[in-house]
Amino acid sequence: MANMAEIAKILNISKTAVSLYLNDPETKRVSDATKARISKAVQEHNYRPHMIAKSLSSARTKTISVILPYNSPLFRSSFVNEMLSGLQFELFKHGYSIIFLPTKGEDSSIMVKNYLKGARGYDGIILFGTRYCTRELLEENVELLMQTGTPFSAVNMPELPQPINQVILRTPMESNPIQFFIQSGHKEILLVVGREHDPESLLTIQDYQEVLRSSGIAYSDEQVIFGDYEYDITRSEIKKAINHGVPFTAVYCLSDTMAVGVYEALKEHNLRIPEDVSVIGTNDSFFACYTDPPLTTLRKQVYKAGEEAAKSLLHTLQTNKAGRKIWLDSELIFRNSTRLL
Repeated sequence: MANMAEIAKILNISKTAVSLYLNDPETKRVSDATKARISKAVQEHNYRPHMIAKSLSSARTKTISVILPYNSPLFRSSFVNEMLSGLQFELFKHGYSIIFLPTKGEDSSIMVKNYLKGARGYDGIILFGTRYCTRELLEENVELLMQTGTPFSAVNMPELPQPINQVILRTPMESNPIQFFIQSGHKEILLVVGREHDPESLLTIQDYQEVLRSSGIAYSDEQVIFGDYEYDITRSEIKKAINHGVPFTAVYCLSDTMAVGVYEALKEHNLRIPEDVSVIGTNDSFFACYTDPPLTTLRKQVYKAGEEAAKSLLHTLQTNKAGRKIWLDSELIFRNSTRLL
């Protein structure tokens, strides 16, 4: 398979002449005789255009890169998969392809810098926030992209003050699980979050403290458990809490996967759901309605968040305007894992 330079060398003509003809067969800048020779050589030597290079010449590749700071297998998370599905659907609908640029959370700023140095061939970026990336790193990544004028959309991270394309998942007070537990008579509530420094966990702990305080309920550090969004870790940590005598009648988990870990720990200690302990998860994962009992959960608009992030980026590519902030509200989906006290 020959490239453009090789075709030019075979015909002993300039690469410019070959490029002119291949990009515009009707060009008047190349003689008919030379056109015929190029056409014949292209067929005989199985020439195929380099799509990235071709797109660069017109400043469009129809390719979007997704920077996803993740220290675990990329497609293991049902949350990530659903958001990527919404993103992919919207981009594919408009003829765009996706290239994933996974990186460790602590290395995400290095990935962004490397992208800006040599990642030509992409029209824009979808920048994910994940449990492995601190708020400081997220803001550093955003600043780097803004400084260079790179078109991008941010998703799955706290609302940032910069005028950027961003999709924010938020929970209105009427759907707040801690508020619901308190209104249901619960005062001893465990909160199971992800990692100590991930932005969503920090914001959730802050919100948890504020709701408790406004309801006149004392806060204790032992009521916050870090489950790393993993089943096994959550199960182990809940068992420790039970064995250490931490009192609780309700548990709110920042993911449905962690809620399943809570289920198993409670059952191993002969505690019934919801008779002894009420449990709420997050994300309304596909398996939430199949647990025993079916899991009450906070449904986030994860798929739509992916769609909206793609729409915002496409809008910027078309208009050269950025700064669209989109808020998507979550809602409680009631099943059989909670009860009134």
